Amino acid sequence: MFAAAWGSFPVLTAYYAQVERLDAAVVAVAAFAFAMSWAQRVLSTEARSLRRKVSAVSGYRSYRDGSRQALDAEVLLRPYERALAALSWAMCALGAGLVLTHL
Repeated sequence: MFAAAWGSFPVLTAYYAQVERLDAAVVAVAAFAFAMSWAQRVLSTEARSLRRKVSAVSGYRSYRDGSRQALDAEVLLRPYERALAALSWAMCALGAGLVLTHL
């Protein structure tokens, strides 16, 4: 599974290589890395499918208030791209915070 191989496993092995033990804190960080990797994979797989495989989108959303929104590839792709951008900023913020705790 991608999330284990690219998320939690590198965290656990890098930590163990440095301190030669595993503890609860690193298990929690590995769980975070697993979840972030899994979320990124789910979002990017769908976004990539929309970008590369979908040739046309047609239709609209009907809202309870009677309004409608036309659907196109951009409308469908927007939430995936925003969520992926938020994940990347979150990882940068986490990294910066971890560095700052050691200054």
